[in-house]
Parts: sequence; C-alpha cells; structure tokens
Amino acid sequence: MYQGRAQDSGWTGSRGRGRGRGGGDGGRGSYRGGGASGGFLPSVLNRNQRTPVVVNTNCFEITKLPSKEYYLYDIIRPERKRFEDRQLIIKKLQGTVAPIIFNPRALYDGNALLYSSHMLSLAGGGSATFNVDSSDSRREAKPGARGVYTVQLTLTSSDPIRPSDLAVAPNQMYPHNTKAYFTEVHKMTLGEGLELWRGFFQSVRPNIGKMLVNIDTTMAAVYQSGPVIDLALQFLGYRDVRQLDLQMNTVDFRKLEKFLNNIKVTVNTPGSKNRTKTIRGLVPNAGNFVFSKDGQDMSVGEYIEMVSNIKIKYGSIVGVKPGQFYRQRLPDRFTKNAVTFSTLKPDKRLDAIMGKGSERMLPSPINGYLDSEFMKEASMEVGTQPIRIRGELLALPKVIFGNHSSVDPRNGSWNVAKQKFARPASLLCWGIITFSRTVNGHGVRNLMSDMTRCCNDLGEDMSDMTRCCNDLGMEMTPPVFTKNGPDHAPERILDDAEFALKSAWKNINPATVEKIKASRLPNPKPLIIVILPKMAQELWRKVKHWSDVRTGILTQCLQDEKIKNANLQYWGNVAVKLNARLGGYNSLVNSPAMTSLQKKMTIVMGADVSHPGPGVQKPSVASLVASHDVYASRYMAFTRVQNPRQEFIQDLQEMVTDSIKNFAQLNALPERIVFFRDGVSEGEFESISGSEISAIREGVRVVMREKGVNREMPKLTYIIVGKRHHITFYPESGTEANDGRGNCIAGFVNNIDDFSNPATDDFYLQSHGAIQGTSRSAHYTIMVDEVYGGNLQEIQDIAFTLCHVYAKATRSVSIPAPVYYADLVCARGPIYLCDDSGLKLAESDTASNVSGQQTFDLALWQKCYKQINQHAAREMYFL
Repeated sequence: MYQGRAQDSGWTGSRGRGRGRGGGDGGRGSYRGGGASGGFLPSVLNRNQRTPVVVNTNCFEITKLPSKEYYLYDIIRPERKRFEDRQLIIKKLQGTVAPIIFNPRALYDGNALLYSSHMLSLAGGGSATFNVDSSDSRREAKPGARGVYTVQLTLTSSDPIRPSDLAVAPNQMYPHNTKAYFTEVHKMTLGEGLELWRGFFQSVRPNIGKMLVNIDTTMAAVYQSGPVIDLALQFLGYRDVRQLDLQMNTVDFRKLEKFLNNIKVTVNTPGSKNRTKTIRGLVPNAGNFVFSKDGQDMSVGEYIEMVSNIKIKYGSIVGVKPGQFYRQRLPDRFTKNAVTFSTLKPDKRLDAIMGKGSERMLPSPINGYLDSEFMKEASMEVGTQPIRIRGELLALPKVIFGNHSSVDPRNGSWNVAKQKFARPASLLCWGIITFSRTVNGHGVRNLMSDMTRCCNDLGEDMSDMTRCCNDLGMEMTPPVFTKNGPDHAPERILDDAEFALKSAWKNINPATVEKIKASRLPNPKPLIIVILPKMAQELWRKVKHWSDVRTGILTQCLQDEKIKNANLQYWGNVAVKLNARLGGYNSLVNSPAMTSLQKKMTIVMGADVSHPGPGVQKPSVASLVASHDVYASRYMAFTRVQNPRQEFIQDLQEMVTDSIKNFAQLNALPERIVFFRDGVSEGEFESISGSEISAIREGVRVVMREKGVNREMPKLTYIIVGKRHHITFYPESGTEANDGRGNCIAGFVNNIDDFSNPATDDFYLQSHGAIQGTSRSAHYTIMVDEVYGGNLQEIQDIAFTLCHVYAKATRSVSIPAPVYYADLVCARGPIYLCDDSGLKLAESDTASNVSGQQTFDLALWQKCYKQINQHAAREMYFL
C-alpha cells in the first residue's frame, strides 16, 4: 500500500476495467499492493525475449466429422427477431404440421437454413409452403391470421453437401438461444423482477487441420417467473398491489409497460388447458375494459366470469413463463452482483466445462454429445479432453519514469514507489465543489492535504521552479475555492466556479507560466474537483456536459463515500488521473516495438461504435481516438452519432481527416497508420473493414489534396480487436505460464500453427494479469497489413506494448489503450445530449417506445449532439 515517501513503500497496480478489459473478471477498482500478491509467481519476470510455453484451452476436437451428405434448404418466412420464436415455428413445422416429411428431423441453424440428411418429399419438388400456427390453438392455420406464419422451403441445390460447420445444437431441455442453454440451479435473485442463471456456451470453430467445439460457462438475466402481479410489484418496488392502479400517462406506467412488453405469459383458467400469450401492451383497469361480444357490451371481467366461472382478482390467472431472457441492458446497479455471479476460478471453470463439477450443477454439453440425437444424426464425435496448444510469453517492455528510471512489469503491474512522473503537469488554478451532504467544505480541505502529499511524492511538488524543472516536478498551489453546491442546480454553482477560476487565472505569475513552457512541460490548465454522492449518475452527466461541451474546463469527479475513508493509496490513484488529464505523462514505455513505431511518423488510432439496447430508438455513438505524439500515449477524440445499430462508422472519413490534420499540425503528415477497430462481429469482418479502410484512405487523401502534398499514401495496418469471445487458456500448475492462481501470466500469445482461424491472420493475446476469476484474452484479426508486411510477431509486440500506455492505471490492460479510449468516448456519448432539447428528445417516445414502429430521425439527434469544447478537445477529457 502507498504510505508516502517517508515510509519507503509504494502503491502498485491500478486496475483496468473488468469483464474483457483489464483484470480478468474484475471490475473498476483501486490500487493493489504487490502486483501479483496472493499466489506463486514463476521466475520468468524480467523477460527480454519470447519464452515458449504449453497451455490447455476450452476447445475440444471433433474427432469424427459429419459423414452423411446433407441437402440444404433456405427458409423464407415473416422475419422473427427472437430466436425462441424462430425455433418454435420450425419445431411445430417438423413435429406437428408435417411430421411424416421431416422424419428424421432436419437440423435447423437457428436462422434461415435447414439441413436434411435426405431429400424432402415436398409437394412442389424442390419447394413447398407450409402454414404454421405458433399459438396453442387447435384452429386451422389460415394464412394472415394472428400468430400464423407461412414458411417456404426451397432446395438450394440438387447436389448434396457435406457441411463441416454444422452448429452443435443446444440442449433442448433447458431455456436456450442459438449457442447456449441455461438453468435456474444456483440462480441469483437480483431484484426488480430479475434473476441470473448459469449456463453453457458452445460453438463449432475451424482450426488449422481440424474442427473444434468451443465450450464455456456463461450466464443470462431472466425474468422472475410467477404471477405477473408479483413481477410488476417487484419491478416498481411497490409493497401494496393497490399501488398498481396506475394511470396511462404516468412515468411508472410507461416503465412497467416497457419492462413487460413481449414477455410470454401462461393463462390458467379452471377446466381449460393452459394457454401461452404474449404481452403487447398494458391497459389501466383492464378488468373494466368494455368490448362488444355478439352485439352485447361487456367488460373483460364479466366475460371471464361468464366463460370460466371465475372472478378476476389481481390477475392471478396470468403467470410469467419461466426461463425468459431479459434482453435489455442490465442496469448498472446490478453490475457488481453480475460480476460476482459470473466469476469462477480457472480450475473451477475448466472442471465445469469438462463435466467434472458438482452433481448439482448444470450438466456440461461435453457429457451429452454421445447421447445427442443431433450428433448421432450428423454422425459426429467430439473428444472429451481439451486440446493443448503451444504459445509464447512475449518479451516485457520497460516502464520509464522521470529521471530516466525504469521498472519491469510484474505480471502486468508495476510499482511506482519513489518514482516521479515522466512528464508531470501542474495545478496552479483549481478548486473544489462538493454536492455531497456528508462531505462539507471543511472536511474536503483536510482530505486534500493527503492528495497534495501524494502529488508531491510523484513530482507535483511545491518547491521552487528550478527544482521543479530539474526534478520534472511542477508547483501545486492551494485550491482557489471550496464550494458547497445544491445538487438540484449544479450548473449555477459551476458557473460561479468558472468565474472564480478566470479571476484567479489573471493573478498567476506570468514568469511561472513562461518557465513551464520553456521546460516543455504541459501548459497549466484550470481544473475543478467535483465531489458527488453515491448513485448520482444524472448529476455526473450534467457536470460532464458543462465541462466537456459548455466550458472546456476540466473536471475530476470523486465519490463522497470513497474519500471519507480515503488513504494515501486512494489519493495516489487520483493523482495519476489528474496528471494524465492535465496533459502529463505518468510513464513512458520502452520496447523494440515502440522504437520501431517511432522510426517513422506513425499515427495510432482506435475506433468503436456503441449501440442502444434492444427496442430503444436512440442513435448509435461512433468514436475515433488518434495519437498526436511519438510515444502513442496522448490521444485526441472525435465522436458522432449515427443510425441505431449501424456498425459501419458513417462519418469515419471526416473524423480521420480531422485527426490527420491535428497530427500534422503538431508533428508532420504521418507516413504510417496503425488502426485498431473494436466491436465488429466475425460475420461483418469483411464488409465493415472494406468500407472503413476505403474511408480511412479517402480521409488521408483529403488532407494531402488540401496541403498540396504529392507523395505515396501512408501505409495502413487495420486490426480488429475482439473481446466478446469464449476462448480461454489454462496453463499447467507450476509452469512458467501460470500466474500462481491458474491463469496465464500477462504477455501470453498463442502459437498460430496450433490455434488460429485458417481463413484469417489472427491471434489471441492475454496482455493483463488477472485480478479475479478466469482471465480472457483479446482476439486480434489483421485485415490489412502494410506497415508490418505480414510480420505477425511485430503486430503482437506493438499490441502488447500499447496495452501498457493506458494512462489511468499502473497495470497493463487487456486491449490496446487506443481501443480502450475509444470505448470510453462512446460511453460518454449520451452526455452530449444533455442540453434542454436533448433531454426532451431523450425522454420522448421517439427515444424508446413499446411498438418500435416510429420513424427514427437521425438529423434531429445530430442537431442535438454537441461537439467537444475546443479547450477540452486536445486533452484526454474522457479519462
């Protein structure tokens, strides 16, 4: 733990973001002492060259590929977005509508293809049409009737095929989607009508010379089963059912209607078979809703009493069907519980995958393949032992601090005790605002003395200017003000603070500023530290909108509960963020890959697109970050909104043009571009990369034409970085690759001759040390490589190096810093709609509606989406 310089100790290991970011299954956090404490670490710590190792995977070889020949049929039918609906239609087609034709059953891929081991006896030869009733009704399935779907099958070719990529069908006994199945055994109740269920993911993937089945543990959020009334009470947090007497235009009514929309319910009436219905909307006082029956007006309650001889009481005859997936984004307040629930130690995870877990656990698919009717029909066999592959531990970069001192990362973390920032910033004009009721101004001033002490130890000391320049330290003056603000009107107190900072700025000694500039240290900038209460997301949004858009004054938000018990370790964490936000370098990274990058003018970019949740009519947010220094450590961000769920970055050409201009203004036109792209699914690799590569090149051409430059285009390397995969690696106990807790040590990369996609150039790199649970590597796919000429090892090395330049941490993170930054910028997107018109738009029916049929007006969103204030634009405001 950080005890200050006097104690001759230091803090280490600021966490990156968990669940596919930094630190395995860990979440956001503070510094950890000792880097990899709590377990044995192998002796290979100061690696200066690659070290070969062998690890296990969670993949199993298909030892016998399908021997039968199959006929492939296209399925044409009304589009159904939900997998369960598509599967139900095909299941009823084969089992109820035409069981003789589909004997044996055809294999359905979950989307639009049907594989049959024999040519189907269709009335039209190679094509036929069937009407399928998806309801429980015994009525005749008439085309056009509600719940009736017309399914048309068409033989794609009269020649049979031998598919090598048949998907392994999920276990039909449990709630499932296309690639996973789940059970309520050991479920976790979250509250608000939601539960977490455990499950298994499985998919077939090609590998060099073989086919593999990838199996992994997973989880899903589901609606809690039981009476719909109980679910509604839990969701709204009501205790009394009478509180559900809501009017249609109230906020809670709209929230409940959105929550219940499309949930399947069972209607249980005495003397009748249970029927399954889908909630399409809510009606207040539904029992009193009047309709006409045989020319006679009657209420719903009267009708049910007449037909079923029961009186409606709180809707007890309607129950939520078990095992229905919650498809919205899980609320942030449940994130901690979800991380805890999904976290499994490596040995426990691998045991579960191999079917060696507790008998009370959900059975692994590896145990069911021998008895699977789908596997038998396909004549497939799968090995029961996970495959072993070769890999390497990459050479470690050195982390450089002030006075040219350096440290070696220890399983992805490093100690900054007795170090100084490589390029410290200064705090000459700053203040404090607290919106907390528990932390007042007097208490804040006392706490800030600890932060000042940390900053002193790290180079932001209060000594004279000569010593500051010699030690690469900058002066940190006392705060200009400490204000208490009402949380209902944050803009007013922030505006007062802006006026105070401007007045104080005029009184700064000009000689001090000139000496800072002469020393090539970051120019001083005003900053406000804002203390917020817990769970104050809307207040945080308003503060950041004021900061990023309205004024450009940098802000650092702190949570009151954390600072009340803060120690020097915590303030050290804050100091690291402040220095980076103010333009400083906490550290630099030295490696052969970085040296190679610096030989020619190279701009490094990261890009991402974040999408709204299902059924939400809000725009997707696209972001691009681009380096503007030779260390690939400082980045400028660009962001736009585009049509919902559009993955291609619509304005990429414009954003690339702006980033190249900025880079050229500070340096020169780049000769090389290394572009990392996040968030692309494998099925879109070719289409997205092709379009975006063209946009990148055209963006560069625009700048070259404007500047009258006639030379060769910059070389481009375009890499897709994936994190939402299910490949995990398990080193043997006691080996060099093992971190002492069952995870691979930071720097592991797979051998592509043993494990890679034969159709692409790809690799898996675990660049971070695990905090908890089972760590997951990042998957890199190279779509174009002009910079490194196809040298995969050089790409691995630069990716690993860039995982060490993430400014907020003293740990390597699990993806390159520019990708991480692009993700942070996307997450900030909703903030820039927080002016009056944006808030009204975000709360309108255009933003989210139950039917989802309203037209999306992108121009309206673009008009409301504000760009970053020019004063903040060149700073890393998004940290």
